[in-house]
Amino acid sequence: ACVGFALVMCLSSWLSAPHSCACRTANKTNKYHVNCCCQRPSRMDLNAYGRNGCSTSKDAEPHTGTTIVACTYRGGVVLGADGRVSTGNYVSNRASNKIMQLTDSVFLLRSGSAADTQAVGDYVRYFSEQLSGELGEDPSVHTVANLVATMNYNNKAMLVGALLVAGYDEHKGGQVYGVPIGGTLVQESWGTDGSGSTYIWGYMDSAWKWVTVIGSRGR
Repeated sequence: ACVGFALVMCLSSWLSAPHSCACRTANKTNKYHVNCCCQRPSRMDLNAYGRNGCSTSKDAEPHTGTTIVACTYRGGVVLGADGRVSTGNYVSNRASNKIMQLTDSVFLLRSGSAADTQAVGDYVRYFSEQLSGELGEDPSVHTVANLVATMNYNNKAMLVGALLVAGYDEHKGGQVYGVPIGGTLVQESWGTDGSGSTYIWGYMDSAWKWVTVIGSRGR
């Protein structure tokens, strides 16, 4: 209980600021048009998409946002992610690493609030190192995924993070676990998340096939 309370207190500093609205006017044909957009300017967002609706161009490119992907195969897992981080409509980092190492063979793929997901990853890595010292070996992928899901669930009112946990252990081989916002834990053959995942979900579902070795198709 004490650990949980301390975790809540530590994570409270990562909470988002209240919505603030900024308006701008544009003089078009002697008429003023007001465009208002509400955003959270203090929050770094891994899902870099124009969710505030500030763009008025009908021909603007779609903002595909964060896309994280993890697939299993007989010898392990394959991971992929984009690298863009935004603050509102401003791209604050074009080369962010959204794949975070938790143990020697388990990784966390992050989408959502950069601060929230990084805090979760740091805590889980710390607890995994402690558990590794007690067990004398690295914890299994499922154990680490459970830590991520538990932390996400216990703080679901404060955290905004859709996560994938992927890795390899000697017990079950390559594994992928989805941990969406709210803290659900689901094992998957492949997983994708982030605001950009909606653009590739159907393709992933139809194109993915189990492979025994990378480059050779199996069932």
